[in-house]
Amino acid sequence: MINNKFIIFVPFCDIYKNYICECLKSIENQKYNNYHIIIVNDGGNIKELNKFISGKMNYTILDFKENNGPAFSKWKFIEYIQNNLDKYSVNDICIIIDGDDYLLDNALNIINNTYIKEKCWCTFGDSKGKFLLENRKYYNIDTDYSKIRNSNWFANHPRTMKLFLLLKFQVTDLMFNNKWLKKFTDRIIIYKAFELSGKSRISYIKDIIYYYREHDFNSYKTFKENKTELLDYCNNSEKLDNYIEDIHIVMCCWKRYQNLDQQFNMLNNQTLSMRIHLHLINNNYDGKEELEKIVEKCKIKYKNIKVSVSHYRNKYYGYQRFIYIRDILLQKYILDYVIIIDDDQLFNNDWVDKMWQLRKPKIYTGWYCKKWIDSVDYWNGCVININDCVNNNNLNIKEVDYVGTGGSLIDTTIFNYNSPLWNIPKDLPDSVSIYNIEDLWLSFIAKGNLEYTLQRSFLPEYQSINKIDKKSDGVSLYKSLFKQKQILLEYLIDKYTPILFVNQNNYYWFPNEFSNEEIKKINTYSKINTYSKINNILLEDKEELTWCFDKLLSLSKQANNHMFKFNDINNIHKYLQYNIRTQKNIGNCNWHMDNGCNSNKHINSYRKLSGIVLLSKPHEFEGGKLQINTNGTIQTIHMKQGTVLLFPSYFLHRITPVTKGKQISLLFWLGKNHYK
Repeated sequence: MINNKFIIFVPFCDIYKNYICECLKSIENQKYNNYHIIIVNDGGNIKELNKFISGKMNYTILDFKENNGPAFSKWKFIEYIQNNLDKYSVNDICIIIDGDDYLLDNALNIINNTYIKEKCWCTFGDSKGKFLLENRKYYNIDTDYSKIRNSNWFANHPRTMKLFLLLKFQVTDLMFNNKWLKKFTDRIIIYKAFELSGKSRISYIKDIIYYYREHDFNSYKTFKENKTELLDYCNNSEKLDNYIEDIHIVMCCWKRYQNLDQQFNMLNNQTLSMRIHLHLINNNYDGKEELEKIVEKCKIKYKNIKVSVSHYRNKYYGYQRFIYIRDILLQKYILDYVIIIDDDQLFNNDWVDKMWQLRKPKIYTGWYCKKWIDSVDYWNGCVININDCVNNNNLNIKEVDYVGTGGSLIDTTIFNYNSPLWNIPKDLPDSVSIYNIEDLWLSFIAKGNLEYTLQRSFLPEYQSINKIDKKSDGVSLYKSLFKQKQILLEYLIDKYTPILFVNQNNYYWFPNEFSNEEIKKINTYSKINTYSKINNILLEDKEELTWCFDKLLSLSKQANNHMFKFNDINNIHKYLQYNIRTQKNIGNCNWHMDNGCNSNKHINSYRKLSGIVLLSKPHEFEGGKLQINTNGTIQTIHMKQGTVLLFPSYFLHRITPVTKGKQISLLFWLGKNHYK
């Protein structure tokens, strides 16, 4: 899970002195660590408060000696944010928690999930306490909450918003007749935040995650002045239009400067050109001056688009784009999605508009895609090929396993600082680098780790400059990476998440089902820790292994109920087979079925389901792949250690020879009666 950074504003005054520590403890006790608390002391005695936060690094206190009221506190928080942008990202999330209230369990995780799943800019919710039922009657999923003025007030706690919204506020927003606004300060902030965000970016959190505390000094009880005048002032204050963010397009430029004029022209003529901000990532530092001259000429000719240029020494190859999005775009720009193009591509004039319409949470979409089912062959094993992608063939294949970065749009959550995208493996095969095969790594993390939807956009480039320009084609990086891409694909599948490319039409599996500790128990019981001439050991259902039999039977019943529907999957057939395969002891590598007759009184004919558990780590051996042959179509299945896989025993199948190392697995069968 990716955790956004929260900036939590807690106002304090002497009224809150009996409650403030409980408020802060409720934040600290959340199972969420990525936050910073800013306390604005509005003339209170902070002696006890200082003791509470002593030595804690994620607190800042803004200490003011005189009490000026809630509008003053809110402005001082906003002012601090505006003056310290170097400490924060404009996409951080600000939360308001009054010092006499507190958060309920799991509140921060719920808020974080809301922002990730709904791509909102601000939220409101319900608080446990006096106003819960009163507010709820005004909630409606079809309501345009940005038109909140002059309506019944319903924007209850917790109130949260993206940090960049606070940059639109001025001190006068919280003043009335040149004095601090004494009431309805929350309304002013919510009015403006909601109006800037617009209907589609305001989310209501249904879970009750905030406690509103009742006491003698609640402002609705103590305020005795004329509320009508102040409310009219708030309702009639300056209205703001929905904020329309730029469309950021990132492009790596590598020794193809001659293409830039065509690409600038193409982007300048897009239907949404006035919103486009192009970010050129120049990885050819020695050509910096040449590139700058070309860009300056293009800026004069093509005035619709904004342009930023950064220069690097190609240490990170195409991966530099991802670092740039993380370190520059997400820090400085309002950004939920980003478009990536290559420096050899031209698109139709409505391409950016159509791509922008494909935005949705956790999406990664592009025109050049791959999908593997029966073969994990990077170049030749896909069910859609390059011609399908260019010509939009096989329209029924929409969701894929890989999206090429050139001509893509992606939800920027994946570029957050605590994303697994930055966890580069330390045991990569020789000659393989994530930095120059970053496209495959991005797809793998998006789908396998963060559960993004990878799908075809059906919006291909209309021209690859490489096809008409030999000089442009001559510096294409992919030509030197044919072997490396295949090696990396196999490495990622074997070591991490094989479920990326699984086809459960013919088999059912449970990835990572057996833990390392459980596998160790099985190996210890079988007393096989070195190479052996014995290929199979039969393990009976005895006390030491009852847990294992029970677990496999339970999983088998789940798979059968969900998929196979046999009526007699009630027990594992007699024993588990502890199977060891090496280059010398390859076992049975021929195609066979598990339910044929044999000399053992036709016992195999009872078998309905066959199962296998991989006990070895995939990198400990080569070969040893399970293959299933259905109607002449061979599926090669890549399993991870601890995976349990089941398939009908009447399927033709085999395990390919182990060519290096040692593979250990458990084989088992289920079924009681003959087929009828």
